[in-house]
Amino acid sequence: MADAREVAERYVALVNARQLDAVVDLFEPDAVINSSAGVTVTGHEEIRSFYRDSVFASGTRLEIRAFIDDGTRCCMEIWNRGADGSSVQVADLFTVNPDGRVSLLIAYRR
Repeated sequence: MADAREVAERYVALVNARQLDAVVDLFEPDAVINSSAGVTVTGHEEIRSFYRDSVFASGTRLEIRAFIDDGTRCCMEIWNRGADGSSVQVADLFTVNPDGRVSLLIAYRR
């Protein structure tokens, strides 16, 4: 079983590599994402659309700054770097189930 920090690190690597199928596979089938833009998506189909149409389309590159984790949850501070040179500070809170898949991701933006 992967702990939440390992899953969060893998998530960043996969987002940065634009590996859509692998990002979606990190989530359990009925997972929920509450994005920092106020959008809530549920399930693989909506998660796939969200990453394809929003995250990947924007050219986002993530840079890990810090972690706090307890095994099943991880809060990760990241810099979200846009293709235009902009950057936004974000805190992502991951909840990971026993089989190492994300059940809930909540993103907070500063």
